[in-house]
Amino acid sequence: MLGMLTLKPQCIASVRMTRAKRRRSVVERHIVESEQQKQEIQELQLTVTNLREQLESCRAVEAEVSSMDRSHGWNPPGG
Repeated sequence: MLGMLTLKPQCIASVRMTRAKRRRSVVERHIVESEQQKQEIQELQLTVTNLREQLESCRAVEAEVSSMDRSHGWNPPGG
């Protein structure tokens, strides 16, 4: 029954255009999401870099304090 229906060329073109718009919309949404994810990754990489620098700084301070303690004859508990 449904197979017996004949669609006008205008109707077929309209359906195809609607499908194409939907596909384009989905692709555009994926592109936007991908760009957002790239930006989030860059921000996280910057955060990791900053945290590594802070850790290195803390280790340098810790080493300096340990060196000063040893030069003054102080041994930390358990050390």
